[in-house]
Amino acid sequence: MQNYKFHPIADCWPLLEGIEYERLKESITEIGLLHEITILGEYILDGRNRYRACLETDTEPNFILYTGKDDESSLIDFCIACNDNRRHLTTGQRAMIAADLANMKRGGDGSNQYKEANSSNDLLAIDQKTAAKKMNISVPSLKRAKNLKENAPHLANKVIKGANLNNVLKQHKKDVKAKEIKRLIFKAKSSRLVTNLFNIDFRDFYKDIKFDFIITDPPYQKKYLDIYGYLGLFAKDYLKEHGSLLVMCGQSYLPEIYKMISQSLTYNWSLAYLTPGGQSAQLFERKVNTFWKPVLWFVNGKYKKDWIGDVCNSKINDNDKSLHTWGQSQSGMSDLMNRFLEPGMVICDPFMGAGTTGIISKELNCNFYGIEKDEKHFNVAKERLNA
Repeated sequence: MQNYKFHPIADCWPLLEGIEYERLKESITEIGLLHEITILGEYILDGRNRYRACLETDTEPNFILYTGKDDESSLIDFCIACNDNRRHLTTGQRAMIAADLANMKRGGDGSNQYKEANSSNDLLAIDQKTAAKKMNISVPSLKRAKNLKENAPHLANKVIKGANLNNVLKQHKKDVKAKEIKRLIFKAKSSRLVTNLFNIDFRDFYKDIKFDFIITDPPYQKKYLDIYGYLGLFAKDYLKEHGSLLVMCGQSYLPEIYKMISQSLTYNWSLAYLTPGGQSAQLFERKVNTFWKPVLWFVNGKYKKDWIGDVCNSKINDNDKSLHTWGQSQSGMSDLMNRFLEPGMVICDPFMGAGTTGIISKELNCNFYGIEKDEKHFNVAKERLNA
């Protein structure tokens, strides 16, 4: 059986979960699929939940071809009609769907190749006013939903599941205000923050201290691979319970690195650290020009803090190597660290280099422990952090 993808327009509607979805699978198991799944080319336009349920219950799905117009307005109208007939959506859910519809893009040539809004050269499929009208909600509601999706995706997910949009927005404002107050309090106490630097190999480090985060960028070459095993052991010893290790690495030896660190910590996720511009690294042995690198996220136990987005951005051509051959851009490290750090946390970088992680830690009012065995680079970091 051909594997079908979900059409991006159809994907604006939330999938069934929990009891509703289990009941659908039970029904299909007992009496089979009663309503065909509508397809357009290799995409499912209506019937994503039925398709999932068929796959999970080993039931042969039945398909029907979409025969209407294939312009975006007609496709959206079709999806609205199909979903409104069988699902009772809240105003908040409608606003979330409208926000996604207004974010859809099509190719610059006008073709129906829908995708997320990543390029300023793409054309809008429909504008916010049209999306709001189609979903029978106001433009302000759409804008509130869009703001929530961009700034608090974990709260947006609650609205998608049925929570009241206005109540969730009130909670978001309280959270933002509380975080800002906490930041100001720690800023007022910033004279108490600690910055300790150590000109040693991290394997020789010994202090009675526990870190909230270890954020680091070790060497990538094959001859340094064993370092990642030692790094896992170091993190296991010095991370607080539920603390995280964020380790940047190259793509060449990912399987080995995952395996070595996983012997000490629990793998949680991999983030993408984008490095756009014309200064991309060229891996001749792999025939790749690379514009991103992984940030592997391991936890000492289980992560228990806020949701985060998993794509970090460095400014274009911001990979300045003047201070360190392997240095990372301050803009990129700031984007990464801002996702995780809170004022007063204790941060460690066992491969400190020229001290960029320390600078960002201080900007975020965190305590910082930097370790660097190379004396030249250590002195550069020390000078930067004291400036």
